[in-house]
Amino acid sequence: MSRQLFAALVLLSLIWGGSFYFIKILLHDFGPWSIAFLRSAFGLATITLIMLVLRKPFGLRSIPWLPMAVMASIHTAIPWAIIAFSETRLTSGMASVLNAAGREHSHADAARTGLHPRRRLPCRPGEPGQDCAAALRGCETMNEAA
Repeated sequence: MSRQLFAALVLLSLIWGGSFYFIKILLHDFGPWSIAFLRSAFGLATITLIMLVLRKPFGLRSIPWLPMAVMASIHTAIPWAIIAFSETRLTSGMASVLNAAGREHSHADAARTGLHPRRRLPCRPGEPGQDCAAALRGCETMNEAA
């Protein structure tokens, strides 16, 4: 593994793992729904800043707003709130492991039973959001879009 790839992996793990740590810290001052809102707001601010720096057009008139709102709720806001609610009773480490394991177990179960992934009920809240995003791109699943 190259040093650049290793550094990128370490940075990604700090960003991903750090979010669970900060959720636990913020729970003392904010509720789970507020944390989900703040995560969404900071994400929007970051994307807006990147687009402004790169001088990319926003294309606000061409966005299908209703499907986008449904996808954003199902794929980000609701799962983030559920994670924040879970950290009121679990440690940050346990919440992060359960979050990562949900998708892997659902795919493993589908493969083991021979059930095609698009015919099974999603086992993780974010999966319907990914399917909505894929539908916007004209695909059935995000895996087919990749």
